[in-house]
Amino acid sequence: MRQELKAFIEQGHVVYAECGGFMYLTEGLRTLSGELFALVGVYPTVARMLPHLKALGYVEVESAQAAGLFPRGYVRGHEFHYSELERADFYTEGLRPLYWVRHQRSEVARPEGYLYKRCLASYIHLHFGSNSELATMLVSAAGMLP
Repeated sequence: MRQELKAFIEQGHVVYAECGGFMYLTEGLRTLSGELFALVGVYPTVARMLPHLKALGYVEVESAQAAGLFPRGYVRGHEFHYSELERADFYTEGLRPLYWVRHQRSEVARPEGYLYKRCLASYIHLHFGSNSELATMLVSAAGMLP
């Protein structure tokens, strides 16, 4: 299944993955004991499990420009996870982040929403009702709209 999913993405098909789906698309998952399990390998980083909560809360997502799968403007969402990426700078290898995420109680924004070909992945659980263009763009990109 991992190989078939990677081939599907490499062929340019649309995939949207959030949180655990994003973790699944990394090179691997490192457990608390340090054991590494190989995963799909689309994103050149490893998701490392933590003994404590890494992120919890509502976020505002901002994108300065539309990018085929993601609209320009704001979308709301939330995150809840006990893992982090071992290499947070992997996007410098041509996997550009599509948007910036800011927690409601913070002015500090960080990159998120990584686009590889037509695969969009992020830790953020997006609230599709907060920006009606989001669902339309994803479905349209997947060729599911006339």
